[in-house]
Amino acid sequence: MTAPCPTYGFVVDVQLAPHVNSVAQVALWNSFCHALDARGLVCSGAKRAGWPSAVRSEASQATEEDREAIQRWAAAHPQIVGIEVGQLVDLSSSGD
Repeated sequence: MTAPCPTYGFVVDVQLAPHVNSVAQVALWNSFCHALDARGLVCSGAKRAGWPSAVRSEASQATEEDREAIQRWAAAHPQIVGIEVGQLVDLSSSGD
């Protein structure tokens, strides 16, 4: 028997500015989902405007380039006052 393939991904934790209302949060969440979709990524965790979210690839493995793309996406949104994009890890591992 062989072990299952790892599912490499990363956790994104975003801190929004205090003045961001719920409508703007939903718009930002939709933008985040669009940025993920454009790279073939999906997230689990938060289902609406809110973080943290575990990000992985639908077809293969998330990459360092994917992490950098999400950091660039966040930098383009002034409503985001902080972001942590975790290191690539095996999200299927139960090593916690």
